[in-house]
Amino acid sequence: MRKADMLYNPFARGPHPVGVRTIAVSDESRESRRFEVELWYPASAGYRGLDQDEATWDRFTIAPGLGGRQQAIRGAQVADGRFPMVLYSHAAASHRRDAAVLGPHLVSHGYIVAAPDHPGDTMADALADASAPPGTPKHRASDEATIVNRPLDSIVVLDRLLDGADPFIVRSLESSRLGTCGISLGGWTTLRVNSLDRRPKASFVAAPSWGNHGPFPQTRLQTSHVRLDDWSRQVPIFLVAGERDMLVMLADLRELHRQLQAPKRFAILKGASHFHWAEGAEALYEGCRAMWEAGAIPVPGVDVVALANATPPFSALCPNWHGTDTLQSLCLAHMDAYLKDMPEAHMFLDGDLAGSFAARGIELNVKAELR
Repeated sequence: MRKADMLYNPFARGPHPVGVRTIAVSDESRESRRFEVELWYPASAGYRGLDQDEATWDRFTIAPGLGGRQQAIRGAQVADGRFPMVLYSHAAASHRRDAAVLGPHLVSHGYIVAAPDHPGDTMADALADASAPPGTPKHRASDEATIVNRPLDSIVVLDRLLDGADPFIVRSLESSRLGTCGISLGGWTTLRVNSLDRRPKASFVAAPSWGNHGPFPQTRLQTSHVRLDDWSRQVPIFLVAGERDMLVMLADLRELHRQLQAPKRFAILKGASHFHWAEGAEALYEGCRAMWEAGAIPVPGVDVVALANATPPFSALCPNWHGTDTLQSLCLAHMDAYLKDMPEAHMFLDGDLAGSFAARGIELNVKAELR
């Protein structure tokens, strides 16, 4: 291991045990819109090791008959101290706990992570629609409503948490050090929030829904509602893309990077798809590929069979852990550099970043523009 890696290692889990709790917030200005927020936070030292023991992991339900686990202790006591916060936005038709692949890693290094459900665009909404009789009202919101509500949800979460919606967390928040991140449509949400709210000091986005050349018309609609020139302050941003993303085109994300204001970094993970940033990527990927091949997911304006034909087997791509390592380490280093002002994080990012990943067997192409 190189000397720089021994001094700063964002790949490793940090020293803090991880606690988790769920709160509910509402926005009376939007017909009393109510949604749940997952909060991961550094727990007191007495919980050390429990978040790494499968027997004590938190278990949760996403929808009837569908659940999961996360490396965190439900209801653990909050550690003493004040910590920066990172606000996470989930992917389309997903759920707040898809942040469980990233949130606990950040928390173990001394962050609070907040992730709201976006009502009308959750996995529970999608599953309810799939099983509903024909002609019944849809649970999923229209694309037009979703692009309005998602950024406002994120802003309301910031407002409520800073106003003390959770008294156990508010005393631990370092309110001047706020970051944002998201994957896919959550990445789009992160970009949009920067136009609407001046509080985020750094952003990290993976495969954001942006561009005019992808297979989904929704992406073009979403792109038309994002501005990159009205953030009214400098927001350091790290953009990550999969080389073989079939849903958000790499050429479009290259153009997004070109339009972003410095300081900015762009990393492309070789052999990665749109799904590699999620836990259980292979099952998600192959499940979607099978449904596209069967034409079982009709999407207006999309030839899903052609999409399936352009989608190789997961075995032809890089392993899921390449995406997990990339997501966790780069997001942590970016937030460490710009929220905590850590010189060693800047050194890691400014050094031979591709070489650090190559030493782990991961091929990453990196471009930085800091001025």
